[in-house]
Amino acid sequence: MADRFVIDTVAFIHYLTDKLPEKSENIFKRAENGNIKLILPSISIGESIYVFKKQKKDANEEISGMFENLSKCAYIEVKDLDLQDWKNVAVSKIPELHDRMVAATAKKYKVPLITNDSEISKSGEVKTIWD
Repeated sequence: MADRFVIDTVAFIHYLTDKLPEKSENIFKRAENGNIKLILPSISIGESIYVFKKQKKDANEEISGMFENLSKCAYIEVKDLDLQDWKNVAVSKIPELHDRMVAATAKKYKVPLITNDSEISKSGEVKTIWD
């Protein structure tokens, strides 16, 4: 199994809310134990803020908790895209821009992506894991 994984927004939110399926949960547990690293694309932070605010008008507690978790968490690295990554975004066949950005991050590091997004999985552009 890989020593690093990229996590998308849904995986990150499911982690924060203890709702991950078993296979993904086991990967996060391995990360918590220091055995692997997780990469969170920076776009997923913005998407998480959007999701929390959409679910609850006053989501300050959830958002603060997310930032606190990230600031203390040695096993999740937040990464941005560079110019080559944006070239991959431009040629991707994945419909949604934010999903292209997440997939480009997985391509950059040549690692599997933890996601339940069927459009990303169907694209075949990156290996995906969920259940």
